[in-house]
Amino acid sequence: MKRLMILGITAMCLASLTACGGSDEGPVTPTASTSTSAPVGPGSSDPVPPVAPSPTSVELPRDPNADPATQTSAPAVPPAALPSLSASGTGAPNTPTGAATSAPAAMMTVPVYWVGTSNANPWLYREFRRVPANNDIVVDAAVSAMMASTPTDPDYRTAWRKPSHLVVTRRGSAIGVDLSPDAFASTTVGTALANASIQQLVWTATAAAGSPGPVTITVNGQGYDAWGAVRLGVPMMRTTGARAPIWIDYPTQGQSLPAGKLTISGSANVFEGHVSLEVVSSTTGTVMASTYTTAAMGTYADFSTPVTLPAGRYVLHAWSPDASGRPGVPARQFEVTTSFVVR
Repeated sequence: MKRLMILGITAMCLASLTACGGSDEGPVTPTASTSTSAPVGPGSSDPVPPVAPSPTSVELPRDPNADPATQTSAPAVPPAALPSLSASGTGAPNTPTGAATSAPAAMMTVPVYWVGTSNANPWLYREFRRVPANNDIVVDAAVSAMMASTPTDPDYRTAWRKPSHLVVTRRGSAIGVDLSPDAFASTTVGTALANASIQQLVWTATAAAGSPGPVTITVNGQGYDAWGAVRLGVPMMRTTGARAPIWIDYPTQGQSLPAGKLTISGSANVFEGHVSLEVVSSTTGTVMASTYTTAAMGTYADFSTPVTLPAGRYVLHAWSPDASGRPGVPARQFEVTTSFVVR
């Protein structure tokens, strides 16, 4: 009788194990996730989105610090079209030296600001760089990109030089940037360009940090007269008037696009919000498209308008028209251009 009871209990246990899905297989190895959360970032409109899961495109971010009216979703472009920075933040491109032993580091896209001239004044314009998606080094990488690389658009420039010493510190929303004197090696920098260049650094650092600032710039831990024109060592905020009145967001400089319909987009703060647009063939000089759109006056707002183009090389012009006819006043105010290719 006792043996029958034991056999019955054993049979019940085996049935229970089978019902619960018991197996002689080993443990399941979890699949590593390919998505990464990117830190908040950049500089003229809002938080940086996570790194795009698609291997062929990434959504460009917007600045976190500007007026909400300036927030513009930049179009997706292939990551390969954007210059990348190494994890060291030195501005050197990521170059593989041997067989890959691990997955590539997650990258994010941040704005880097450059100085351009319009109406004989220096203004800040925005391009994008890909940097490691790491909160600890993203500001260092963005500032290094600004100082160690050059703008993609030949109309832009920078007075900064790659420093032998660069340390970025963060405490709350405040950012500290300590440099060596060789960052100011340029000798042909007047007062207007010096002020614009300091704002260039302030805008780039706050964009990468996703912080309103302030930014305190020092040289070897001390105050400094930048290019003999701007006293450093004190907290600085973004100057709204440093931003160019018109930005073109799409197409970007050097971008290659498919033939057919495309939507030109950007943002502007100009008289009556009127933005004129013209697409000119780089080969023949023929105006292939001429139109206008509306942004805003007194604040920045987005604009967009569609055009249809055949294959070719083009230059897009955007400006605010001046109808006053005043002597010495350009008919095309705050004109900005970008070159692109349609395949």
